[in-house]
Parts: sequence; C-alpha cells; structure tokens
Amino acid sequence: MEFIDFKYILTIAKCKSISKAAEELYITQPNLSKILMRIESEVGHKLFDRSRSPIQLTYVGEKYIKYAQKFLELHAQFQNELTEISNGQKGRILLGIPPTRGSYLLPQVLPRFHQLCPHVEIVITEQQSNNIQPLINSGQINLGIFCYQKEYDELCYEPLLDESMFLMVPCGHPLYYDPSGIDRFPVISPDHKACLEASPFISIDTSESITKRAIEFFRLWDIDCQILIRTKNNVTTYRLCEQGMGLAVIMEVAMKNTTFKNRPCFYYIGDPPITDTWYCAYRRGYRLNPSERTLVNIFKEEAETIQASPTLKLL
Repeated sequence: MEFIDFKYILTIAKCKSISKAAEELYITQPNLSKILMRIESEVGHKLFDRSRSPIQLTYVGEKYIKYAQKFLELHAQFQNELTEISNGQKGRILLGIPPTRGSYLLPQVLPRFHQLCPHVEIVITEQQSNNIQPLINSGQINLGIFCYQKEYDELCYEPLLDESMFLMVPCGHPLYYDPSGIDRFPVISPDHKACLEASPFISIDTSESITKRAIEFFRLWDIDCQILIRTKNNVTTYRLCEQGMGLAVIMEVAMKNTTFKNRPCFYYIGDPPITDTWYCAYRRGYRLNPSERTLVNIFKEEAETIQASPTLKLL
C-alpha cells in the first residue's frame, strides 16, 4: 500500500462517487474502480457500500479513513521537516572537539549559532585530538575541531587558526619580567639553560602533552627539563604555575581566555614560534548542510577574534 492509495480513498469518500472522484483525480473511472478493488483486497474488507447511492463508507472504511488522514498528516510533517533540515532550519550536528578547546571556543561560538539556528540540536563529543579523526571517518560525528598529528586522506580539512606555544612563568621566578605594555613577547633561548633546568615543570598527563613537546624542543639545545607535577586538568596546571609551583606550557587560545589571579609572564618557544594549526574536518564527499556550514563559519570568525583579542585577562 502506498501513500497515493490514501488519497484515492479519501477522494472517493469526499465525493461519495467513484466517477466524480475519478474526475477530480484526473484518472478514468474504470482505472479508479480497479484501484479500489486492489486496496480492498489488500485490506481484506470492503471500504464502501456500493449498493447505496451515493456510496457510503463501511465500518472498516471509516477506520481506514481515520488512519489514512493521520498517515498523510504525518507524511506532510515529515516532508516539511526534511525541507527545514535541507534549509538548515532543523537537524542535528554531531560535533567532536577536545575538552580544553571546547571550554574556550564553544561558549563563544554556540550562543551565536543558536541565534541563527535555534532548532538545530548539537551533540558534543569531547575527545583528545588524536581520537577525533577516527570518529569522523567512521561516521560517529559529522564535524571535528582539532589539531591533527596525522592527515587522513578520507577527510577534508578547513583551517581555523594558528596558535603559538608559550612558556608560562610565575611572578617571582628568575625568568619573570613585567609584561605590562609590551608589544611582543620575548623568545626563550639557550641562554636560559640554567633557569630552565633548575625549574620543575607542571604538565598535563597525556601522550600528546604540549609540555612534553616543549621539553623535547629544549633538548635540541642540550637543556634537560623535568616534569614534577602531572595533572589531568589544564586549569589546575595554570593555577599551580601561578602559585610558583613550577613552569608551565600554554597555547595561545588558552592564554587569551584564562583569567589569571596573579600576573604571569610568557615567552615564545622557538623562533619562529612553535605553532599548532587547528582545523575543522569532515568526511571527504560529505556535503555540509547550511546549518553545519554556518557553525564552521562562526568557528572561523571566533578564531580570528581570539587571535586579535588582548593578551591577558586579570581578576
């Protein structure tokens, strides 16, 4: 049975005549009679009492009409929702993003997105960058925001921002300087070997830790740095550094979006500075719908705003 069958029966019931219904449907009466017989055969009951004039619905016919109307209403609603989804007015976006980047970017991105697409649901999966690409590739998420370590041929990448890596130094440390009014941060150099080797580091305890990357870089200068405190929380890292417990490594987005109780200072690591490029990615051949494209564009705009924002936030 097809949706068009419901229309045939509803039209016959409205017209109370097969011939009049055939005229309204622009088909011949014999053809409509055959269609009615086929439908009644499929249902297993007569839908119309054709011994009466005008013809009348049987009890089963009344039930058929009732449910046919509901089916057609649901079908119309479904078609309307498909149109809204195609236009980006409704839908669901499955988004993957690392927890730290999500905590900085999403509060700036999602309120703007919600104003433009208030009926689009967003389901957020928080994973480290190296776990997000397989989720996109397997179809578990539609979009991923991350810094990739290895490019997948199956994915398309759109760059969002390049952010620099910084050494964070607490007040009172031998490397500390007053950052007030500076136009550009200084660069840490091999001349700082004694201070770096004498200072413990606080690090996020992951295989992709930026602190480990920075320490590997310092080893190129024959500088041997040690991690003393490991934590799972970025904010804990920054707070312990502020309290003078050790040095920390921080990326630009985090530096510009963390409110510091005590004014730390920062050094670029490397000249040119070590940077990470953040991307939005999706499966190759997957066409972003309007709401997904809107979300990606807002991410790009907010990334530009972050890079242009003032350096530090202080309580």
